[in-house]
Amino acid sequence: MDVDAYNKLREEFMQVFEREEKADQVSASSDENALQLSSIMNDGWARGTFWYVRAMQSVTGLWSVFCDRIQPPTVVNTVTTMSFTWWLVCYVNPLGSMRLFSGPWASPTTSVLAHVYGMQNLYTGSIRIFAAYNIDTPPLYYLAMLTYVGTIFLNATETFIWKTARFEETKFAFLPSSIGLVWLFTQKNWYLS
Repeated sequence: MDVDAYNKLREEFMQVFEREEKADQVSASSDENALQLSSIMNDGWARGTFWYVRAMQSVTGLWSVFCDRIQPPTVVNTVTTMSFTWWLVCYVNPLGSMRLFSGPWASPTTSVLAHVYGMQNLYTGSIRIFAAYNIDTPPLYYLAMLTYVGTIFLNATETFIWKTARFEETKFAFLPSSIGLVWLFTQKNWYLS
């Protein structure tokens, strides 16, 4: 279904429906504050309820709605929430947040280093959440993929090359980033075709 074409028809229908509903209220001398069906329908469209109800009418529709509307924000937002949480931790407890980088060759931790790491998490989280809600835009899609590659690269080099971090701590960055990257890679043709 072409969402934009459907929405144009829906908006046209809703204008006529609202007019008729108001005319019916006036002729019936009913309460002006009464709940109107048109407002419920518009609210359902705005909140996305329409898609869930539509999905329940068809098994193939359910899969399509899951892939188009539910899965992208859920998968990407889970990792994004972790990025935003870590950004906050880096600012609230800068020295404590840098315990992640406590490998055998780690340099002394500073608040500035924690804040830089926190900002990196803020940027990657912002890109990912924007990409989640604009999943069919190729530049954002590839930029989101790049944020996962960057996170994996940072943690891999700090753990295995520079030895400033231990795998016990970085595994919590590897796992969600790897899942996010694999998911984006496997779903690329679905969203960008």
